[in-house]
Amino acid sequence: MVLSTVLVILISAHFLYPILGKCPDECHCYPFKWGDASVGVDCKSSNLQTIPTNLPWRISKADFSMNKLGTTQDFKIDLPFSPSVKQLDFSANFLESKHIKDIPDSVEILDLSANSITDFSLDDLPRHIRGLNLAKNGANILNGCGRGKKLASKEQIWMRFDYNYIPIIIADTFANCGASFGYLDFSSNNLHTIEPHAFRGVAPRENESLAIDLSYNQLETIPFEALQDSIFENLGFNHFSLDLRKNPIVCSCNMSWVPMAAEYYRKIGLRVTILGNCFSPLEKSGILLEDLNKLDFKSCSQYNWLKAEMKERTDQRVMPFWQVCIVVLALPALVAAVVLAVGIRMHMKDYRRYKDYITIKKQRMMAQKRRRHFRASGAMGDVLLNSSNKHF
Repeated sequence: MVLSTVLVILISAHFLYPILGKCPDECHCYPFKWGDASVGVDCKSSNLQTIPTNLPWRISKADFSMNKLGTTQDFKIDLPFSPSVKQLDFSANFLESKHIKDIPDSVEILDLSANSITDFSLDDLPRHIRGLNLAKNGANILNGCGRGKKLASKEQIWMRFDYNYIPIIIADTFANCGASFGYLDFSSNNLHTIEPHAFRGVAPRENESLAIDLSYNQLETIPFEALQDSIFENLGFNHFSLDLRKNPIVCSCNMSWVPMAAEYYRKIGLRVTILGNCFSPLEKSGILLEDLNKLDFKSCSQYNWLKAEMKERTDQRVMPFWQVCIVVLALPALVAAVVLAVGIRMHMKDYRRYKDYITIKKQRMMAQKRRRHFRASGAMGDVLLNSSNKHF
């Protein structure tokens, strides 16, 4: 028994050593995926000031959270195992904006929460990123994707920027990223302004969903143009959610698009959720945004323009009344014609079967008649022959 146990340990060590290699004393290494022989490395809470250099190869996931990375002047993210790493956790360290550029493009899930990143550019992200956590950094500047670099993820991307101090989302922040976004979290910031076309380029692909969280900020209004390019120009998504809770929303003319958009989406059969309530004016204070009545904004200059805009878009998606009438009247007639054609075809098929049956029956009766006739003729011949023999 002891010998077999020792053999198992030796064989396991023989096959695991090429995968795990030598693991640093401060870390724990473990098989991450047996299929591709990849490795996971757990170095959290190890009081590290630099990334260990003697890490094993083929690392898929590395956790360096809750260390002191970034406290030294010459610190640099040097990952010799970079061709294979997919998930990196640098949360609760002291990384700065300059360190993000050193992260390899192979990374898909990146946690940079609770660091010292004050300004951030989407251009510095790894090309294959599909999940980013930048919460609790104190960042106050967010720059968008430039024209030279596109994000290459084929999956929907989620990004968290909550608990920062971002005051404004500028126009075209996401316009040149070339990717589909599923979740954007800007909650609990110092956000007070959203420029027109701020969310251009975040439109989800066909049958996908998009959620934008703007709760717990200082927003008084959301201009229609901020969402026009991403939401109203794209009608293939499955569900759109906008969270505006705990904002001092002023339900004036600038918010007249909310009830009209909700009505518009209901007419074309898409699901939209807009959370939040009015803070002012006094007569609308406390009213849920989804309960606003479009007629309350009839005096606004934007009302007629929005009404015409929504009507045009609705007409493009919903059939006119005369077409609906034609469909309603023609559909039963078409169904009746199909049923009648099928019935006639089945009747003709049954009729042909019946006709074939009668023909076969007649043929059988004629055959039986001929057989009886031949038998009768044969019997008569025998009688005449016998009578002639007796006579002679």
